[in-house]
Amino acid sequence: MRFRALTFDCYGTLIDWDTEIGFWLEGWAATKGVAADRDSLMEDFAEAQRAEQATPHVPVVPNGCRQGTGRVGCKQPA
Repeated sequence: MRFRALTFDCYGTLIDWDTEIGFWLEGWAATKGVAADRDSLMEDFAEAQRAEQATPHVPVVPNGCRQGTGRVGCKQPA
């Protein structure tokens, strides 16, 4: 049998994606003066990620990263 392509999902299986993103967000927040714990930053990141993925045209990296981090840790009080 010949294969033209082989792919698999490695996020969460081979790569501890959430932990690494959490560490990165904590460092980023510290440089921006954002006082938030990792769980809050991860929730904001997930919300920003869903919003980016819902757009008709998702910008490519690094523009998408800039737009996403612009939303993380920056919620206005209700």
